[in-house]
Amino acid sequence: MNRVSARTLDEAIAWQLCLDSGEASEQQRQDFARWLAAHPEHGLVWRRLGGIDQQLAAATPAPARRRPGPTRPTTTPTSALRVW
Repeated sequence: MNRVSARTLDEAIAWQLCLDSGEASEQQRQDFARWLAAHPEHGLVWRRLGGIDQQLAAATPAPARRRPGPTRPTTTPTSALRVW
């Protein structure tokens, strides 16, 4: 298995976070395509990262992958407002 540089791995992770956010602009998608085509190592690390992501998704139950909702009540119960 070929080793990849830490910098390339960091860049690939940053691209994955950007693209998976759902907020990537068309310019960012074009910049990613240029980054991917710029060096063979980029494609290698991108494929490896995708494989790891797929393995994690398969190993994690679906509810655990969802973004958690609020953990605190959105309103303060009146009993918590009492001063003793």
